Amino acid sequence: MVPERMRSLGQGMARWFSPAAVVAALVLVAVLAAKNQSLQREVRRLRVQDKLPHSGLVVPAFRTETLTGDSVTIGSAIPGGRQVLFFFTTTCPYCLQTLPAWKDLDVRLRHADSTNAQVFGISLDSVEVTARFVSTHHLAFPVVRFPDARTAALYRAVGVPITVVLDHDGVVLYGRAGALTSSAADSVMAAVREPESESLIPAV
Repeated sequence: MVPERMRSLGQGMARWFSPAAVVAALVLVAVLAAKNQSLQREVRRLRVQDKLPHSGLVVPAFRTETLTGDSVTIGSAIPGGRQVLFFFTTTCPYCLQTLPAWKDLDVRLRHADSTNAQVFGISLDSVEVTARFVSTHHLAFPVVRFPDARTAALYRAVGVPITVVLDHDGVVLYGRAGALTSSAADSVMAAVREPESESLIPAV
């Protein structure tokens, strides 16, 4: 005869490994796997974001000269002011694709009411090559260069084209890598018009 204790144990194991329990376990495994994949995607997204200009990033101010010799400060403006920056190279096909949108933004910002925005192109190429590019494509906005590779890295200028909106303290209000679409251009305008009280100033 089977001892009572062994019979109870066997009945308990039978209940544990019932079809319903197996299905529940499989569902739990599937849910955990989906959550794991979601977390991995989020980690990859954050890693990519950390390499690009993004809202809340604080960049340093630096003095430089435009191609026409004017001295300007990038990353700092009068209180309430905004700076819209276009990062480009002269050989990037996506930069050429984005030029019409950048030109349109420049015109819209220069003619917009109640905005105090400065527009600058920032070339990652040499002065000579950049000057020819600006002349060939009739760029009306001033164009500058980063003073050194470290500053370019701090601005997350690791790829082009990139469009950035800064507040007067050098806090990124908007950042986009890749060709600029019409909807993205509207987002740039919205960031420029963002009230000072709603600016993404990071907590200290």
